Amino acid sequence: MLADVHRFRQILRNLLSNAVKYGKEPILVRVENRDDLVEVSVRDMGEALPEAQREAIFDPYYRASTAGASRFGGVGSGGEPQPRSTDGR
Repeated sequence: MLADVHRFRQILRNLLSNAVKYGKEPILVRVENRDDLVEVSVRDMGEALPEAQREAIFDPYYRASTAGASRFGGVGSGGEPQPRSTDGR
């Protein structure tokens, strides 16, 4: 598997942090091997992000406008665009 380890850790840290901040327990983390790829998913039982905002979460500095989002500081996705994968795809 080819990946930027630093970016992978940053993405995973952001996903887990957001689940803890904005979600509800239980928080489920799943890692699956899919041929030559690894798929990681983080799921919580909190309020779902509205469908109209789902693509925007990959924009730099984007912050969701859902209830509870304003309770926490931050700059969205860490101030830099978050790739959909760590290998440039």
